[in-house]
Amino acid sequence: MINKVCFRLSCIAFLIGGIALTSQVQADSFFGGGDKDASVKVTHGGELKGKSTFAIGAFRVAFVTEDAANAASHGLFGSSAAKISGELVGVNHTLMQKIADEIYVEFLKQASAKGYAVIESSALMKTAAAYAALSPSENFTVGRLGTFVIPTGQRSVALAADDRAKEDKGTAGFAARFNIISDQVAKSPAYEAFPIAAKQTDAAVLGITIVANFANFKGSGSFGGSKASLAVGATIDGRNKNEIIPSTSILGWGSGTGACAFCQAQFGLEGQIHSDAFIGTYDSSGSSNNQSGTVTVDPAAYEKNILLVASKAIDLLLTSVAAEK
Repeated sequence: MINKVCFRLSCIAFLIGGIALTSQVQADSFFGGGDKDASVKVTHGGELKGKSTFAIGAFRVAFVTEDAANAASHGLFGSSAAKISGELVGVNHTLMQKIADEIYVEFLKQASAKGYAVIESSALMKTAAAYAALSPSENFTVGRLGTFVIPTGQRSVALAADDRAKEDKGTAGFAARFNIISDQVAKSPAYEAFPIAAKQTDAAVLGITIVANFANFKGSGSFGGSKASLAVGATIDGRNKNEIIPSTSILGWGSGTGACAFCQAQFGLEGQIHSDAFIGTYDSSGSSNNQSGTVTVDPAAYEKNILLVASKAIDLLLTSVAAEK
């Protein structure tokens, strides 16, 4: 039993280390917020090398409707902790669907501009029996990344750990550490079917996820204390540092890609793409180190600015993919 646990922990170190030894494409700058530039981390990018046609097996926009950041520190003179949480108000399913459709059109536009031919999921159903046999995802399902919304007229399927509970940002708790262990082998039936579908349709099959948040949540702790904060504004979330599975990302399978959890090409956003443009206000209650509240947004401002940051994220991701040609 001890050997099995050690093996799993070694796998985690290998996976995290392997991800670190990958190429990056950085954004020129954020729209605001004073953070470091967002970047795309590429793992197994060679799986898409030389590909000029992509089939969309999964495309989802995950809308974050509630989020939190934790911070904790332990020092010689004691410990401290802080937490901040927020819930989105003012965005219904109708608006989510409209935005998801617009982001999908933006993706198709940018892919075409970079010279890629795209087979949409509605067409892939007719050419790849392996894909058609997969159970489709239900629209507006809530999972690890938020509320998943599928473009109108298209089809999507589950990817790894979609149905797991959402992790807070900032300092990781016990549950997050446990999930890292289980996520090293997490996959869905699509991981077996996509390489077969790629062969059947003579195109790489992609799983695309865009995570749209209403604020940039942060939590950090040091010997000087703990701080949790949020900055209201349209945000595209990169990978949560408490997870090893990408968030906003393009995953890709070729006909020769293995079916393991991390065998596919991964182009994952690191950091956040955040806009300081006004979309709403945060109304909170509680103590300075434990705040909770709601972020009430103006629907038109939210839509406009989510589309702007999503466009930037798509450009970063597709630029990384194109670098593998």
